[in-house]
Parts: sequence; C-alpha cells; structure tokens
Amino acid sequence: MKKILFLSLFVATLSYAQKTKKVAPDTVCFTKQQAADISFVLDSLWAADDINNELISSYKKLVKKQDSLIALDSTQIIKQDSIITYQKNVITDLETKIELMKPKWYDKKSVWFGFGFLSTLGTGILINQIIK
Repeated sequence: MKKILFLSLFVATLSYAQKTKKVAPDTVCFTKQQAADISFVLDSLWAADDINNELISSYKKLVKKQDSLIALDSTQIIKQDSIITYQKNVITDLETKIELMKPKWYDKKSVWFGFGFLSTLGTGILINQIIK
C-alpha cells in the first residue's frame, strides 16, 4: 500500500514537472531601439558613477589636507596663546618692578632739602644762642 502511494506520488510529481509555464500577460519585450536606449542610459550612468567616484576621492584628499591645516592652525593658536600669556607675565613683572623702583617719600629731593635747610637754620640759631 505504501509502495503504491509512493509510486503514484512520484508519477504525479514527474508529470507536474513536465508542464510548461504559461506566459504572463504583463510580460514586456523590448524592441532593439529600446534595448539600445537602455544600454546607452546604463553606460552613461556608469560613466557618471566613475566621475562621481573620482570626485569623491579628490574631495577625500582635500578633506585630509584641510584636516592637516586645521591641526597646524591649532598648534599655531596654542603657541600664540603661550606667547600671549608669557607677554602678560612680562607686563605684570614690569609693573611690579616699576612699583618697586618708585622713590619712597624719604627719597625725594625736596624732603632732603627741607631737612638740610632746617638743620642749617637750627644750627645757626643754636650757635647764635651760644654766642650771646
């Protein structure tokens, strides 16, 4: 029984495999002109793709150059910032030096002139009192 069932299934499978497919009504066949046009469009698309790939590679090179310029600019900015901070430190040091170099109240000539005048006047009065 199993053999008969298996044999009938095998024969049915073989007969089904021998059937031809029906052509679908929406199947489109192209004319030679349409096929040539499609081929021309594909060729132009391939050429445009090659041009785009070359542009992309050149732009990638340009981006790498720009990145290296950015890195150089960054290092130059850092260097300039260090120079600016150094100059600011020099300015503060010079301001401190100016403050230290300013003459004090007792270093003025008028004060010493006044002391000299008063001491001479005092000495003259003292000698005048001693002589009288």
